[in-house]
Amino acid sequence: MAREGHFRQDLLFRLQDLVVAVPPLRERLDDLPLLVPALLANLRAPPVTAGEVETICQQLIGQSWPGNVRQLESWLKNWITFPPRETRVPGLERPEKSLAQARARFEREFLRRALAANGGRRQITADSLGISRVALFRLLRKHGLASTVSTKP
Repeated sequence: MAREGHFRQDLLFRLQDLVVAVPPLRERLDDLPLLVPALLANLRAPPVTAGEVETICQQLIGQSWPGNVRQLESWLKNWITFPPRETRVPGLERPEKSLAQARARFEREFLRRALAANGGRRQITADSLGISRVALFRLLRKHGLASTVSTKP
């Protein structure tokens, strides 16, 4: 494009200095123990111990990761939200200190799963739960999930 005059040649020379070659995740699986805690922290998951990170990493090693770190992040989101019974890490399921906390956690997860099952659509989710859309939106705001809702009715 620079030769054809569609891209500034001086800018091309500057950008060529910034080439960074990052190998795919499948070639740097040794980075998993560093990536997993960082990604879990970004996902606002409860802190995990080194042993828990090791348990998670053992499940991840055999995969090819064609989607690289984005695929890993997606896998961790799903794993936190819907952990398989046989692979649950105890640290990710901290006991609540009160009944109110347990109810709030259950309600938040219930709402998140209902939204996911209905493609993030508020009206369909509200109908499936037997509540009004306004009541659903109040619950979503209460649990900090309002930003995860689709703009579709």
